[in-house]
Amino acid sequence: MPFGTSPALPRPRPVRTRLLWAVPTVLVGAVVAAAVAPASAYADVPDPISAPLAPASVTVEAEPGGLAISWTPPAVDGGSAITGYDMAVVPADPANGTVPVTMATDAATTVARVSGLTNGVDYTVTVSATNPAGTGPAATADGAPRTVPTAVTLTGVAAADHIANVSWQPPASDGGATVQHYVVTAHPSGRTVTVPAGAVLASVGGLVNGVTTTFSVAAVNAAGSGPAVATAAVTPRRPARLTVAAWPVRVVTYGAATHVTARLTDTLGRALPARRVVLLYRVGTGAFHTAAAGTTGSTGRVALTTKLPATATLVVRHPADAIAGVTTSVATVRVARKVTESSARAIRLGQYVVTTGAVSPGRAIGARVNLMRLIGTRWTVVAAGRMTTRTSYRVSWKPTTAAVASLRVVVPGDASYSAGWGRTWRQSTSLETVASVANDILHSTRISLATAHESGVSDNATAKGDVQALAAGHSAPRSAYQNAPGGSTPVDIRVLRALRALGSNARVMVSEIAGGSHAPGSSHYRGEAVDITVVNGVSVSGGGNYSLVASVCRSNGASVVYDPAYDPYGGHGNHVHCQWGLPNSD
Repeated sequence: MPFGTSPALPRPRPVRTRLLWAVPTVLVGAVVAAAVAPASAYADVPDPISAPLAPASVTVEAEPGGLAISWTPPAVDGGSAITGYDMAVVPADPANGTVPVTMATDAATTVARVSGLTNGVDYTVTVSATNPAGTGPAATADGAPRTVPTAVTLTGVAAADHIANVSWQPPASDGGATVQHYVVTAHPSGRTVTVPAGAVLASVGGLVNGVTTTFSVAAVNAAGSGPAVATAAVTPRRPARLTVAAWPVRVVTYGAATHVTARLTDTLGRALPARRVVLLYRVGTGAFHTAAAGTTGSTGRVALTTKLPATATLVVRHPADAIAGVTTSVATVRVARKVTESSARAIRLGQYVVTTGAVSPGRAIGARVNLMRLIGTRWTVVAAGRMTTRTSYRVSWKPTTAAVASLRVVVPGDASYSAGWGRTWRQSTSLETVASVANDILHSTRISLATAHESGVSDNATAKGDVQALAAGHSAPRSAYQNAPGGSTPVDIRVLRALRALGSNARVMVSEIAGGSHAPGSSHYRGEAVDITVVNGVSVSGGGNYSLVASVCRSNGASVVYDPAYDPYGGHGNHVHCQWGLPNSD
C-alpha cells in the first residue's frame, strides 16, 4: 500500500434499538451474560413500527361551492414512512343531508380542493395519515363554502343640493356568508360611502351641483364584494323658487305687447342673479312654445315681453343648470282681434250709418260683424254686417230717431280669440230737412234734373232750378205761363225722399217738380208732385221701366201714380206722375 496509508477498516454496523423481554428480577444476570457472551450468539431482530400520529394541523379555506384544504404531516410517522392520507368532508349537521366526500392522496400531497358543496353549510374535515402499519388518528377542522353576495335591488335615487340619496333592497343571496356592509360609489367623482349591513339607504354628499352623476351599490361579505348595480343618472342642484312679480294684462288686442316680470330666488328668498328665465305660451291644449327669454338681474328679477298670436296660457320657467329647474304658472291672457273702423260721424235721419274697416288676424268671408249701441249701461246689437274679404267688413244701420248715440263695431270671439272691438265713437243723427235731401239729389250721379221745359219756355222754375233753390233753403220757383201761377212754393220732403230713393234703384230723368204748366190747381203748384220721363236710359213713352218708378214712389208714401199704363185723365203717356197729398187730375 502506499506510504502513509492505513488499511481500510470495516464500518461498524448501526445500532438498532431492540426490545428486552427479560423479567425485571433477572435483569442484572442477563446483562452480565450478554457482556461476556460472544457476538455471534445474537440474532438480527427488526425494530417494531406503528401507525402514524394525526397530521400536525389542518387548515380549511372557503371557496365558492367548495373548500381548499391543506395539512402538515404528523410529527411521528410511527417508525415507517407515510404512504398517503385519507380525507373526509361531512356536514357538521347531519340534517343538511349532504353526501360525505372522501378521497385519498399520496404521501407527497398535503393539499386538496373539494367542490360541489353547498355555500353556507358548515362541514367537518378529517385528515389521517397512513403507513404500512395502518391508518393513524384523524386531525379535524371545520369550514363552510361561500361566495360573494348577489346584486342588490335598487329602489330609488334622488338628488338635492350637493347631495343624493340612494336606496336599495338587500341581495337575494348573501353567498353563504353574512353581508358585512354596502359600498355606494359616485361616478364620475369616485366618492364612496360605506354603510352597515342593516342599512338600505345611503346619503352621498360633497357632490358638485349641475354635474350629472350615477351611483353603484354593492354588498360585501367575507368572500368579497358582490356585483355593483348602477342607478339612473341624477343631477344635484340648488333648489330655487320662481315667482311672478308683475302680472300681465289679462285681455290684450292682437298685436299689443304682453309684459310679465318674474323673480328667481333660493328657498330662503335670496336673489339668484345671472340665470336664464323663459316665458312660454300654449294655445289651447297644444305644446308650449318659447315667447321670450331673459337673464335675471342682481335682484333676481327679469322682465319678459311678447306679442301673443292668440289667446294663450303663460308660464315662466327656469331651465335647470346648477340651480334646480322650476316652472310657475302665470295666467291665461285672452287676445282680442284688432278692429279698425271708418264711418261718417254725422248723418241725417233716413240715412244709413255705413261702417267699414279691417280685422286682424283675418276671419272667414261672410263671418258676422256687429254694430253695437250703448243703451243705458248695456251694449246692444243694432245691426249685423259681414266680412267682405278675410280682413275687411261692412255693416250698415239706419237710425229711426234723431239722436246722438255711442257706437262701436264688435267682432264675436271664438276658440282662439276673444271678442274684439274698435274705438267707441259718438254718432249724430239729425232730423232731415228739405234742403239736406235736395243737396243729396244734387250730388247724386244717378238723378238727372231737366234744365228746360217741354214747352220751350225758359225760366228758373226747371227741375234743376227748383232743387237748387230748395238746397239753398228757399222755396221752389213756379213757372208763370199758361196755367202756371208763378211765384214759388214749399216742396213736400216726401217728394224729395222718393227722388233720392229712385236714384238708389235706377238712373232717372226728372222733367218737372213745381215748374211748367199743368192743369189748374195741379199738385205740382203745391210742391206735392214730380214727373219722371226717362228710366235707365229709356223714355217712359218708349216702354221704360216705369213700374219700378211707380213702386218706389208708392213705397215712399205717394198717394197717386199716373203712368202710361194708368192714365185716367190723359196727358201722362210720356212720363210717370207721382203725387202726395189730395188726389187731383195732375
